[in-house]
Amino acid sequence: MLDTRTLLPATLKQRIGVSRNGDKIFNVLVPTEKKIKVKAGKRVEEEEKIYPGYILVDMIVTDDSWYVVRNTPRVNRFRRFRRLSCAD
Repeated sequence: MLDTRTLLPATLKQRIGVSRNGDKIFNVLVPTEKKIKVKAGKRVEEEEKIYPGYILVDMIVTDDSWYVVRNTPRVNRFRRFRRLSCAD
């Protein structure tokens, strides 16, 4: 999970594509959910960010892959979560 200031996932995906770490960084996404809101008397379905300011990155953390993500403009912090196996 990356703490960002208006970083677009496309920016990070572009940096991953240019680097040689595409095999270690699997997925970049902004978690959203669909909500129905009423605007001008009509129901409108909108996508709303679940964690504003955060981007989720599924990756194997190595020195090289960490360097690519950490040195992307507008990335403030990197929050690491360990993956749980079925045995945990």
